[in-house]
Amino acid sequence: MGGGPRDGPHVTCALVPRRAGAAGELVRRRPRSDRDVGLELVVSLGHNSRMQRPPTRFAWNGDVSLAYQVCGEGPTDLVYLQGYCSNVDANWDGPHLARFLRGLAAHARLIITDRRGWGCSERFTPGDVPDVDTLTDDVLAVMKAAGSDRTSILATYECAIVALLFAATYPERTRSLGLEVRAGVHTGEVERIGDKIGGLTVNIGARVATLAGPSQVAVSQTVRDLMVGSELVFHDRGARVLKGVPGEWRVYTVERARAGAKS
Repeated sequence: MGGGPRDGPHVTCALVPRRAGAAGELVRRRPRSDRDVGLELVVSLGHNSRMQRPPTRFAWNGDVSLAYQVCGEGPTDLVYLQGYCSNVDANWDGPHLARFLRGLAAHARLIITDRRGWGCSERFTPGDVPDVDTLTDDVLAVMKAAGSDRTSILATYECAIVALLFAATYPERTRSLGLEVRAGVHTGEVERIGDKIGGLTVNIGARVATLAGPSQVAVSQTVRDLMVGSELVFHDRGARVLKGVPGEWRVYTVERARAGAKS
């Protein structure tokens, strides 16, 4: 093996005093009080990196750290809640997703975050799975850390429920909701098939999604039962036969709660 520089991205790490991160740096900051000096782990992506990415910072909701990035200088803020799986660092490694994010950042000040348990945000134990109210408060914590008073929200997949509850709970902080998908939500155990997931739970979620209208979220009875006590309104769409799924399944659509409305 030769001793010359290698092709491809190279990484240089340095521990430096807290400061604003420059483009192309990964900033990890975990101060716990105002007395802390605050140090950051700055990871320079090097000149060979094909994907520039904004610095990754952390907001705190209690003792849980939440990774987020801010990019773009548009006239309004836009929070992107990426469903299914997310990683604010790895997002920029994929050319298609990176192009999508840059497109959003061209029109708004884009705030991207990993919800707790995913990507660069802090993990939780199996016995401490967060409820939707907690995930909603996580979004507020990220907004405060990013200096955002009011935002539009673009949510995909299961994050649509978090976006809906956030808008219902904090209407003064919500400009608009972007749920431009037909979303279906179900919860249960999944099967790992290589680097993908499958099984009956995934199939049910996909079939439920086909029953949603444009920009509408449809959920199974299981999800509706888990959301009892939330500020969402569930409309019963009746029992349905889902292709490839045994038995009948009751399906609901979801919308923001109105004054005096009951789920």
